[in-house]
Amino acid sequence: MIVMKIRVLLADSRRLIREGMGALLERFADIKVIASSEEGQAAIKLAEALSPDVALVNLALSAHAARSSIEGLRAASPRTRIIALTLSPTTGFIREILSAGASGCLTKDCTSDELLIAIRTVAIHKVYLSPQIAEAVVSGYVLQDKPASRTAALSAREKQILRQIADGESTKQIAAAIGVSAKTVETHRRRMMKKLGAHSVAELTKYALREGITSLEPHV
Repeated sequence: MIVMKIRVLLADSRRLIREGMGALLERFADIKVIASSEEGQAAIKLAEALSPDVALVNLALSAHAARSSIEGLRAASPRTRIIALTLSPTTGFIREILSAGASGCLTKDCTSDELLIAIRTVAIHKVYLSPQIAEAVVSGYVLQDKPASRTAALSAREKQILRQIADGESTKQIAAAIGVSAKTVETHRRRMMKKLGAHSVAELTKYALREGITSLEPHV
C-alpha cells in the first residue's frame, strides 16, 4: 500500500533545532521533510520552488513582522499550510498570524505528539491551535472582546504611532519619521489614550506590547 506523505518544510534559524525536528518527523511513514532552512527569505524561496504541504516556521518576531513573514510564504506558495512555532504568543500576536494566513500555532514547549497532530491536522485543511493558545484566543475574542474592539478602533496612522511609541521613539523622532509636526503626534497620542482608556505613555506602551503592536523582537 502506497502511503501519501505530507511534504514538510522546516524553517528555523537554529540548525540544531532543524536537524532534531527533521530526524523526529522522518520516523513517521506519512511525513517527508523535503527541505529545511532559516526563516525569512530563504524559507520563502524554498516554498516557492517546492510547494510543500506544510511549512513549520519558527517566529521569534513581533506580531507585525510575523504577519509579513507568513504573508510572504502564502504569496510564494498559496497551497502550503503554515504552522507557527512561537515562545509565548499574546492574543494580538495570534490574531495577526491567523489573519495573515497561518493554519496552526504551537508554543515551543509543545510535545512531539502535539507537533505530529498539528501537522496532520493542517494537512487536511483544518486549523490547529495548542490548548493554551486556543484558551488565549477565546479570552481575547470572547471574554475580553472590549480591548480587541479598542484596537480595531485605532486608525492606521494611530497604530503606526503607537508602534513607534512602544519601540521607545520620542515625539520628535516619530514626527520626523512620518513627516508631520510634533504637535500632530501629540494630538494623535492624546486621541489614542482616550480611545484605549490609557492615562500615560507607559500604559500605551504596555497595551501595545500586550497586543503585539510593536516592532521589537521578544527575547527567546
